[in-house]
Amino acid sequence: MEANQLRHRRLKRHRRLAPRAELKAGRRQRFVMNVRKGGQIRIMKTQRTLGALWLVTFLAAPSYWLWEFLQKSATAYDGTHAWLSLICLFGVIASIFLMMGAKWARICIGLLAIFFAFAGLSEIWEQGWLRADKWADDATFVFSLVTVVLLFFRRYETLPDKSLQPPGG
Repeated sequence: MEANQLRHRRLKRHRRLAPRAELKAGRRQRFVMNVRKGGQIRIMKTQRTLGALWLVTFLAAPSYWLWEFLQKSATAYDGTHAWLSLICLFGVIASIFLMMGAKWARICIGLLAIFFAFAGLSEIWEQGWLRADKWADDATFVFSLVTVVLLFFRRYETLPDKSLQPPGG
């Protein structure tokens, strides 16, 4: 079989399968796909990256609080941190689903980011900006603001693909 016939068959198969892939991804709200020439798929990875970063944050914070409580190194770790640990547990679940592409998880992570931004802002307001013992609060505040901007104020649009249009059209 000639190379042109193989290419024609692949292109025909690609045209037949590409709309299904876009429809399937659209239903799940997973991510926006743009099909380019040669069948390469471009995927928006912002939500996956944010989900992974928040997963690390939601796992590290309660672990640190538990360690501080068991070592009795700080007297401030009390019932408030127990409630915050429950919020972080919900955040772990939401960040896993955000990595899968669930729309509800995007809203939940955004609301949790707003919550942690206000909590970080109150710590910064009371104790000052960029103190050596409060860098984690400052970093969480900045990360929360960036997350809110990326999740709520960014638009994802599918670009039209010219390779899927009929010739001459």
